[in-house]
Amino acid sequence: MPRSLVLGNGNTLVGFDATYSVRDIYFPRVGDANHTMGNVCRTGFFIDGRFAWLDDGAWVRTLSYAEDSLVSDVTLSHPGLGISVRFEDYIDLARNWFIRNLTVTSPSGFNAGSVFFHYDWYIEGSDIGNTVLYDPRHRSVIAYRANRYFLIGGISGDEFGISSWANGKKGNGAAGTWVDAEDGVLGRNPIEQGSVDCTVAFDLGRVGANQPRSLTHWLCMGTRLSEVTVFGQELIVSKGPDTYRDRTLTYWQVWSEKDHRHIDEALGEDASKLYRRSVLTARTHTDNRGAIIASTDFDITKFARDTYAYHWPRDGALVANALDRAGHEDCTREFFTFSQQCLVEEGFFLHKYTPYGQPGSSWLPWVDSHGVRTLPVQEDETGLVLWSLWQHYRIHHNLDFVVGLYSTLLTPAADWMVEYVDERNGLPSTLRVTSPTCSAT
Repeated sequence: MPRSLVLGNGNTLVGFDATYSVRDIYFPRVGDANHTMGNVCRTGFFIDGRFAWLDDGAWVRTLSYAEDSLVSDVTLSHPGLGISVRFEDYIDLARNWFIRNLTVTSPSGFNAGSVFFHYDWYIEGSDIGNTVLYDPRHRSVIAYRANRYFLIGGISGDEFGISSWANGKKGNGAAGTWVDAEDGVLGRNPIEQGSVDCTVAFDLGRVGANQPRSLTHWLCMGTRLSEVTVFGQELIVSKGPDTYRDRTLTYWQVWSEKDHRHIDEALGEDASKLYRRSVLTARTHTDNRGAIIASTDFDITKFARDTYAYHWPRDGALVANALDRAGHEDCTREFFTFSQQCLVEEGFFLHKYTPYGQPGSSWLPWVDSHGVRTLPVQEDETGLVLWSLWQHYRIHHNLDFVVGLYSTLLTPAADWMVEYVDERNGLPSTLRVTSPTCSAT
């Protein structure tokens, strides 16, 4: 179920599975909406008549991140194709652009090669009423529905724009346009509507032995067409994609060590790296408007018909506590405001909320079998603390009081949960690590 890598900027989140195939594309809020609904968006390579998607079992994969950053550092090798591919993928720190830098190398070289990127669209969580079309002006494919626009473009070497494309139907017996890619040639249907997907191709041409060939592919996201064209692709082309990679890499490296805490001196380099990676992962699940999302993995919907892409005030308090201790009060300040706005409705206490602050689905009973109203919280120490917090929220609606409650109620609750060890579940107390600044199990 968990995603192997996640990239994000607080507005957009992209999740990769263990094969390094894209599975989740959230925009314009982390946790809502998932425009692929967890379905596989394939990446494939056609080398001298042989083809393989990234989920092919022959790939040898090394999945990682650039040090202390939200830029991927992934290497994939396929003996049958005779190639090695390095990915440097990221979400721009300020713009909602998913940019993928690929470098393909072959020990023996090849005469002709192509790279294919497939997108399985469920824009705003639905496969009804979507459109995919080829835009010759921008040499790209554009997918849209209502006020959600996605421009699929890129550059290979000095050649701007996609080399070919396929727009088509899926469902009702149609597998999708990704099947069209497996012979190395796409159908170039100019437009399709309804339940659709699309695939774009970039030609690599002839590559000599050990001669690297690079390309950059991007997915620009916006709420207007101009946001993905004039203020999207055209900016990337004019300034160069390396400009945005370098600034994103540097930003997250600086951000992840904001408190300048030298953990490696006390606990070693491995602990320091784990600390920064944990902070970065938590940040990808923290929406810029305050919601802290429990999980963006969509696989659970296959059997539960619901997600964990919700804001739980209790769980969010644990993350906010950790981010505060790491020096990232800019994130937690928004969390306090968001939680206050969620919890002020009289007589309506729920345990989770959408990224827009609306009540989420629930399995907690409001009444017992006799129709008597019950407390809609778990009867444990943390639940009682949060119930007390809610009672105060009903009386006090100002932010200063919320911050005060954080210190008096949420922080002790978070501390208790972090330090708690359940001996019955096989977690011995020796696993508890205590330092002068933090506690963890």
